[in-house]
Amino acid sequence: MTIEQFIRKEIATVDNLRALLLLQSTPQVVWNMITVSGRLYLPPNLTSRVLEELAGKGLIEVAGDQAYRYQAKVPELERLVERVAQLDREQPVSLLNLIYARPEDVPAFADAFRLRKDGN
Repeated sequence: MTIEQFIRKEIATVDNLRALLLLQSTPQVVWNMITVSGRLYLPPNLTSRVLEELAGKGLIEVAGDQAYRYQAKVPELERLVERVAQLDREQPVSLLNLIYARPEDVPAFADAFRLRKDGN
């Protein structure tokens, strides 16, 4: 899997990216959901959803009640997350562009500007 494929498939939002990179930066730490919420300036309900999404994808693990730690389920995911972290340090704008420029969004965006034959 390429880094672009990984980001498009596994990192749905910038919030997911920020949460993943926070936990990945300190893999030995077990993070409480409220602490992550405060660190990322996100509402607790959104933080909980983001962390559950990441856990469901095997990027982090549940370490207790509302507690999480970075632990990629398979070595390939760990390598890809390391590459994402490197990309975030070296080319953060390119990384954000990959997240925001979803291929499925392009046709709908283009259709909004398409001129119709009937003038409407």
